[in-house]
Amino acid sequence: MKFKLLFTNCSLFLLIATSVQAEVFTETIPVYGVIKPAQISTAISVNHGMVSKIHFSIGDDVKPGSHLISVIERETTRNYRSTIHGKVAKLHVTPGAALTPGVPLITVINPKLKTLEVSLAPKEATDIKIGNKVFNKHSKQIFG
Repeated sequence: MKFKLLFTNCSLFLLIATSVQAEVFTETIPVYGVIKPAQISTAISVNHGMVSKIHFSIGDDVKPGSHLISVIERETTRNYRSTIHGKVAKLHVTPGAALTPGVPLITVINPKLKTLEVSLAPKEATDIKIGNKVFNKHSKQIFG
């Protein structure tokens, strides 16, 4: 079973607290997973054309509405814009590249919000509830 938790720092342990007659028991479940950006936006070509200009490089900050790539389509130029605030994570094309509909052009991610995806045993999965705390083994911080 997979769980996705939204958080802003790398975390490696889930803490589960249970109350029984005024006593609190804490169970630590070590987990390993993949940290992914929670917001990803990839611009996709909509027509045949040619990439005329890429306005940003990998790692550059972009704001919603920023012109990312200009594409010549027949006798017009289409400007693909960012839909999120973030950083350019990947350039899928180069200037002069011929395009067909559906070709990925550029990917922007929001590095401030991440998702931790972990796999758990069925018994562990039933113990986890929304609002459980997450402990980062390396920084000794608790989130949640």
